[in-house]
Amino acid sequence: MIKKYWLFSFFILLVFLIIFSFPNTLAKEKTTTQVKNGPVELGIDQIYEPCEDPTDLLCVPNTLSIHPDPVNIDHEFGLTADDLPPDTDIYIVCCISTNNNLRCTTGNNALDAKLNAVLGGDQMNPHPSHSFRSLENPKKTNVVGVLETTVVRSFTPHVTTHFFYGYYLTDDKVKTNKEIVIPTLQTLKQGTFDFETATPSPTKRPKKRRIAFKNIDPKGRFFDIKSLEPIPEGEITLLNNLKKIFIYQDLTNPQEVKINGEFNFWVPNGIYYLNLSKKPEGYSWPVKIDDINTNYLKAYYCDNEVKNEKNQSMPLYLDQYSIIVNNKLVHCDVPLDPGTNIPYRSDVKTVNFTHSKTANGLTTLFTGHVTHPLTIVSLKGVATEKTIATKPADKLGFWEITIQSSDYPLKTDGAPDQLIAVYKKVDLTNNLQ
Repeated sequence: MIKKYWLFSFFILLVFLIIFSFPNTLAKEKTTTQVKNGPVELGIDQIYEPCEDPTDLLCVPNTLSIHPDPVNIDHEFGLTADDLPPDTDIYIVCCISTNNNLRCTTGNNALDAKLNAVLGGDQMNPHPSHSFRSLENPKKTNVVGVLETTVVRSFTPHVTTHFFYGYYLTDDKVKTNKEIVIPTLQTLKQGTFDFETATPSPTKRPKKRRIAFKNIDPKGRFFDIKSLEPIPEGEITLLNNLKKIFIYQDLTNPQEVKINGEFNFWVPNGIYYLNLSKKPEGYSWPVKIDDINTNYLKAYYCDNEVKNEKNQSMPLYLDQYSIIVNNKLVHCDVPLDPGTNIPYRSDVKTVNFTHSKTANGLTTLFTGHVTHPLTIVSLKGVATEKTIATKPADKLGFWEITIQSSDYPLKTDGAPDQLIAVYKKVDLTNNLQ
């Protein structure tokens, strides 16, 4: 009898708990959802020599997917971060700069889709040319919130600057999409790596080190003396004080110019010369200053450390002048004459584009680098097509715009619109104010 009484009482208690807990469960489901945290910068803790020999201790790790292009090897890093939630899955993401935006991926289509299905953060939108792999993805932080070194490999044939981020998912109470603050990608400092301008020596895996970026020196741009536009073609060689090709560890010499006509060399102090080892088709050099459109002064120049045989500073690299390097970057632009050919003209292209929220979250700083000097840059919403701000780039093509969070255009669902950079080329041959 007593046993039946306890069974009956337990049944009544169970029904009571189910009835009164069910509405709370429903309420929790209505007010709680999973959101994607804002991106966290990942520091480059280690750089490895990319190779595929499993017996070589410097190949770390050799279990990652091998990029199909054996000529253009990929790049291998160890990434870390701290001050993260303990024992939490961190999704490793790599982004590259494209024409007017960052293109990001986890390197795995399923993981990209998973992150895109979660509110908050930026959308994963991999570029077809970008191959990225992380040995562990996601990877858990340890008990004190440190993401211990995780090895990644990244390759793309057209972009040199890669950005590394970490995302994690949290449960957050929300009522509508309008109440979710959607963060933007943060500009990396330590976690940004330009593969063409910093090539460290291979390091064995057990030894950890932080990466100190090297200065680039000297540098300059090829440009057309008639159109005053950068020429993204040609090859230039750095010579030593004896006018012989300069050979130095990890130095690419000769060097093809970039899409903005730019070249740069990292060298120790000394006296150097430049030689155009491969001029763009149809162009000649040296040139005379009187043959150059005088508006070149608006954008092109040489630093005082560029001297002629009389030790006079020169306005441009008109001939094979000496370049004196002494603990500072030396800039000198190289004018090229198209002769009777049609002067070179092209559309503005992106060299780099990034954006980051300030610490208080009230503003976002957009920065970029374009191919053409003094380009007019506007930030425009993708969905709303609303222009938010406009500003000219400087003579080297660099620009930055700060946007108040309250000025972000909102889409129909109340979420902030994605902003892209739109360019208007400035014709330097016209009379500028």
